[in-house]
This record gives sequence, structure tokens and C-alpha cells, in this order.
Amino acid sequence: MKMRSNEHLLVELDGGLFQLGKSNGKRLARATAVEGDKWLLSDLQGGMSRLATVEAPPRYAELVMQRRLQESGDVEGQAQVFSHWKIKRGQTASDIFYTAVSASDYSSYVDRAQDDPNQHLVFALGSLLYSVLKQQSKRATVAVLFEHDRHVDFVVGRSGRVFGANRVSTYSTAAEAKAGLEDSVAAELQNIERSEGVKIERLVYFNWLLDHGEGTSSWVEPLAAAMTAKLLLTRSQVYALADGESVTTSLPQMVRYLDSGDAISSQNERLQYAAQRLVPAAAMLAGLAVAGLLGTAGWFAQQAASIEADARQLRESTGLASLETVTADPKYADTLALAADLARLRNVPSFKGILGDLSQASRGNLEFTNVKVSYDEPERASIDFKGVMVAPFPQAKQDHLEFINALRGQGYQIVDSSFSTDVERLEFVVKMEKEVRL
Repeated sequence: MKMRSNEHLLVELDGGLFQLGKSNGKRLARATAVEGDKWLLSDLQGGMSRLATVEAPPRYAELVMQRRLQESGDVEGQAQVFSHWKIKRGQTASDIFYTAVSASDYSSYVDRAQDDPNQHLVFALGSLLYSVLKQQSKRATVAVLFEHDRHVDFVVGRSGRVFGANRVSTYSTAAEAKAGLEDSVAAELQNIERSEGVKIERLVYFNWLLDHGEGTSSWVEPLAAAMTAKLLLTRSQVYALADGESVTTSLPQMVRYLDSGDAISSQNERLQYAAQRLVPAAAMLAGLAVAGLLGTAGWFAQQAASIEADARQLRESTGLASLETVTADPKYADTLALAADLARLRNVPSFKGILGDLSQASRGNLEFTNVKVSYDEPERASIDFKGVMVAPFPQAKQDHLEFINALRGQGYQIVDSSFSTDVERLEFVVKMEKEVRL
């Protein structure tokens, strides 16, 4: 699902938080200061996107990468890894393009989203880089370059496959410091060309530059010439900020490549967002169906009454009124029964309400991988879902037990529950039901 016009775009980069309008922007102290639904694009307080090879199948690539980062000390404390792309390499290894951030920093984003009364999705900068790459590299090998502050983040790939990713930085934002960016970025890109045996055919450039005043930095076009690559420049706009500041950026044009599924928000937040977008349309279709069935039943009832009146008049005019009549079973009885069943669905727990219950009952580091709700029987809702808890087995088992008990406390009947586990991970499957509230 793409961003809607009534949703706010917030940008958190290089220590600043901003909201952009049509021609102006403003700094913010916190995201929740903006009322309404919002998409927050963030560098996650300096979190960088990287490409790595790990000795694990794609299913466990994030977990192995997380352990590697914790052992190396590249991330303070426990690491949280978000994969934007991954693929099997050989028999036992995987390539993964990911963004890493400390678990404590990520928890602060989750907490702020949960405290926000509106929908609040968070996107990593790596999510945007890969989304642009995926759309722009269908027929050519492409390097996507994003310049902000004194950094240039880039990713190289073709047809959605990632060949390399990194960040090049200068010691300051001054023009003389950035004069060497052309050579530094070119060296990185040419190294990827040699190691992967590819030729970069196109450069896609966009930016976020405070008090810059120009649409494109002076090093970009010489870089394209040196790489003998076509250059795609996204038109930048200057947004006036308070106190004489301004930001030159083409980010709003690039956000159109993002999808709500690219968010790194918790599974619960993403599901609730999807439910909010889908429920109005589903409710309208259900309402039309019920109204149509009720209208059809009413028409049948009117026709039956008309026929009965005609029959009565005929019996009286022919002297047959005293004869015993046979009462026929109305042909519209099934329609009326179906309409009554649909009316009962109004009391069935809503999909959004069920997601809220799952979120409230969740314990520990829990993520849902699949949630299915069916209303096959008018008197109950059936819910099937799968999920994973990333924690040592004793803790994961305790969290799972508390989670199941919390669902029972909310009035759900657990029909079936099972789980499998290894040292650091517990995967579970649950089937449950909830009766209609009469």
C-alpha cells in the first residue's frame, strides 16, 4: 500500500526531525507532535545499511547476523537486524542486505508508535534505498546514491539483486571537504564492478541537504562521466525552515517507491495499518451485501403478500373461501435466514479488534508471521496465526505460556496450540475461536 495524500511524511536524518509541507518545512521535537497518520523515514540514529554473507540459510540469516554484530561490538548491546533483501548463496550460506540498530534504540521507536493515537509507520533509510533500486534496476545495473549531511549512502544491483552497499563520508559538510567525494565514491563503485563482474550503467541520485541552495552537488555529474554511466537526477525542491534555514531535497518524490510492507515497525503496527486501510472497503461491501439481501427478502415478502391477497379475492368471488387451503413453504425462507445470519455478523469480533487483542497479549520479542481470520460460522470467529519469539528457550517458553494465558483471559478459546524451538528461537502455531457477543 502506497502513502496516501492525507498522511504526513516525517524525516529523521543526521540528528534532526522534520516535517515537510508543499513549500515549507519545520523542525519537530517529537513525531507525536503531528496529528494524523504518518510515515517516518529514519536513519535510526546513525544505523547504516550493509551487504554481508553469513553461514546460514536465508531463514536464519538475520539471527546469525545479529550474533555476529553483538560479538564484534559494532552495535552497542543487543542488535536488531532488519533485512531488506536476502538470497541463498551456495549450499549453506546467504547474502543479506540489512540495516542494524541497537535493540534499545529500536524499542524507543516501537514505544513511540504505540503511544501515538494515529497510525505511525517507521521506515529505515535502507528500505527506501532498496525500494528505489528494485524499481530502477529492472533492465540495467544501477547505483542508487543518497547524499545527506556529509554522507553518501549507496546500493548497487540489478533486477532487485544487490551487488554491494556502503557509506562514504567526509570530515565536514564544507565544499572543500566534499570536493573529494567524486573520487571516493567512484573507487567504491569500481571496486564493486570488479568484484561482481558487472558494469554500472546508470546512477540514480537524490539528496537531503540543509542550507545547500542548489539542487545537485557539484561532484555528481563528473562522477557519472567518470563511470561512463547515465545519470538520473530527481528534481530537488528548496523547503524554507524557521530561522532562515532551508533544506534542499528530492526525498518526497522518492517516497512513492515505498510500500507499507517495507516498514520496520512491529508486526502488530503493520497489521493494524493494513486493517485500517482495508476495513472501510470491506465494511462497505459487506453492508451492500446485507442491504441487497434484506432488500431481496423484502421484495419476496411483498410479492407473497400480494399473491395471498389475490388468492383470497379469487376464493371469495368463486365461493371457495370455505375450502381448506394449503399453506406453502415460502421460497424466500432461505434468503431470510441468510440475511439473519449476516445481521449476526455485526456482533462478531472485528479483524482490527482481534489484531489489537493479539498486540495487547504479546510478550517478549514476539513477531507474527501470519494471521488469518475467518467468519465461516455466524456465531463465532476462527483465528489461525503463526509467529516467532527470539529468545533463549526457557524465556521464550515462559513468554509463550503467558501469551496463551492472556488470550484465554480475553475470552478466546484455544482450539490448538503447538510450537517448535531451538536454542535461540521458538516458532508457534495457534488456532483459536471467539463466540459472538450477544
